[in-house]
Amino acid sequence: MPNLQLLNDCNKVTEHLFFGYSNKRVLTQHNNINSFADWEGLKTLITSTPPSMLKDIRKYSKDLILKAKGANKAHLRELKQQHLKYIYPSGGTATGSHKQDFKLNGCIQIDIDFKNKGGDVKAKEVKQQISFLDYVLVSAISPSGFGVKAIVLTDNTCKESYSEARKQVTENIASFLNLPTGVFDNIGFNTPSYIPYDTTAIFNDCAEPFAVKIATPQSNVITATGSHLSDNSTTVGTLHPLLYNRALESAFESANKGQSRIPLIREFVGTSIAYGLPIEQVENYIYSQLSTEERHVKIIADL
Repeated sequence: MPNLQLLNDCNKVTEHLFFGYSNKRVLTQHNNINSFADWEGLKTLITSTPPSMLKDIRKYSKDLILKAKGANKAHLRELKQQHLKYIYPSGGTATGSHKQDFKLNGCIQIDIDFKNKGGDVKAKEVKQQISFLDYVLVSAISPSGFGVKAIVLTDNTCKESYSEARKQVTENIASFLNLPTGVFDNIGFNTPSYIPYDTTAIFNDCAEPFAVKIATPQSNVITATGSHLSDNSTTVGTLHPLLYNRALESAFESANKGQSRIPLIREFVGTSIAYGLPIEQVENYIYSQLSTEERHVKIIADL
C-alpha cells in the first residue's frame, strides 16, 4: 500500500509548477506560448510518442558529430524546427517568451551535450546518474541522442538571481558527475527547449528544491543634494549592489508616471532603494535620463 503521507508531501512540491508550452512546430525568434502544462501534463509531453522524423534527426546528429560526408548543420536545425515541439522548463508568460513578462516557476533547465564519438552511450549513463540528485525533477535523453536534458527544482523564483542559481546548480551537478562545466549549455530562463520524446524519461515526484545561496552584499548609504531635491543633504536610504539594468528600468518606469522631472528624480531614488541598486548605476542612469540643464542635481556616495 502506498505511503499516502509521502504522496501528499510530494504533491505539495509539484502542484504549483507550470510550464509554458507551444504545440507549434516551427521555432522562431518570436516564440509564442499558447498553452501551459502542469507537472503531470509535462510528464505526458516528455514521454509522448516521438514524431516519425526523430530517427532522422538522430541520424543527422550522429553524422554531424562524426563529421560524416554530406552532414549539414543547417538541415538538422530545419528538421528540428519543423518536427519537434517545445516547452519552457523555467515557467512562462501568456504573452510569449518576453523577459519582462516571464514568470519563473523555480525550475532551471540543464542541457548536457557530448559531441564526440560514444557520446550517445555517455548520455545514457549520465541520464541515470543525474537522476540520483534529489533536486532533479526530470532526466531524459535529448532529441539528438547525444545529450541529456534535465529539469532542476530550486528555491529561486527571482529573474535577477537566475544566472547565479543556474551557475550554482551547474557546478554542483558537474562536481557530482565529474564532468567539466563546458559540456553544459548556458541557457536563459526564457529559452525554449525541444521536447525530448523519451518514453523512459526519469521523473522525481518528490524532488527537494536546490537551495540557492545569494550573497548579501555590503550596503552603502547615499545622500541626495542639490537645490531641486532638498535645501540640505538628506540621507535617502541604503542601496545594495545586487540588481542591475532591468531593476533600473523598472524603477524608472515606476517613477515616470506623469510626474515632472524633479519629483521624478526624487521618486526614482526612493524606488531604486527598494530594488537594492548600487550607487554607481543609480547615478549613471539618472545622468543618462536628465537634460543638460538638470545635470547639476547630484547623487553622491556618503562612504
